[in-house]
Amino acid sequence: MVHAGSRAGFLQGAGLIYKSGSTTGDYHGQMNSKNFEKWIREKILQNLPSRSVVVYDNAPYHSLKVDKSPSKHSVKSEMISWLQRHGVFCGPAMRKGQIYDLILTKKQKEKFFKIDQLLNAHGHIVVRLPPYMSELSPIELAWSKVRKYVRENNVTGDLSLKRLLDLTTEGIETVTAKDWEGYCQYVEKLEQQYWERDGVVADVIDSKIISNLNDSVDDEEISREGATDFSDSETLRPL
Repeated sequence: MVHAGSRAGFLQGAGLIYKSGSTTGDYHGQMNSKNFEKWIREKILQNLPSRSVVVYDNAPYHSLKVDKSPSKHSVKSEMISWLQRHGVFCGPAMRKGQIYDLILTKKQKEKFFKIDQLLNAHGHIVVRLPPYMSELSPIELAWSKVRKYVRENNVTGDLSLKRLLDLTTEGIETVTAKDWEGYCQYVEKLEQQYWERDGVVADVIDSKIISNLNDSVDDEEISREGATDFSDSETLRPL
């Protein structure tokens, strides 16, 4: 089940439900970068309001890199082919370590993602959530309501695929624009709390560092001022 939404509710025409693991039909298999791009092109771009901000997490199928460079574990022929496409001469006689060193000289420091560039090309802005912070996505709250609807209405305990599809479709329809408005407000409030907390933590760390530095200076001064100087005193003799 794939969908998109905003304060106005689920995006009209963007919903997609299909059988995972299926080898027939338009969409097939698990959700992957190929199916995700297909969904973006066919369901999102034609329905998305102009100049939208698109928010999603860093799931692998969201994150197919543009011109991904080979790793040091890649096949040698793949490494050579990538370098030649970038105008770097190399041949199979070279050692793999030498070839990888050449790759590092051409490897882009910044990551570029295929889906991001696709959406950017249509005038949209992409915002990726920080890792492991799905609570900053309002759609997670929408899915929670859909799952609750399916669970509460599966009274017979006989959840066939058709019944699951029907309940899921009904569940999506129960999520109103008012619900989405509340979900977005909640996430914005949570995000603000995180920003404030992050600022507090940074201030505490800075003050702690300064405090420790001051303590060190004071300790040194005390050591110097309080040190016993026996240079002018009488010689100490054992009893």
